[in-house]
Amino acid sequence: MGRIQLIREITRALEANGGEASTSAIMDFIDENYKWGASKCSVSNLLSRHPQFIKIDFLDFHVPSNGFGPAYRVRESVWRLQVRN
Repeated sequence: MGRIQLIREITRALEANGGEASTSAIMDFIDENYKWGASKCSVSNLLSRHPQFIKIDFLDFHVPSNGFGPAYRVRESVWRLQVRN
């Protein structure tokens, strides 16, 4: 997926979720709507570098141990579309 098309689809994903969404929600939207999808690296690079998207918060998920390995934490960014004047 090209860079311009990916920016448009990230914008559509944020608008579909009420203007705010986590990185995994954006990835799920892109993967559901496109055959080839996009890599998490390319999506996160565009989100962090494009001035249209603002990082507003973090989501923390604590995943408990299943008895075979240690517990771990997943930290994910929440993004919002910047309001243009």
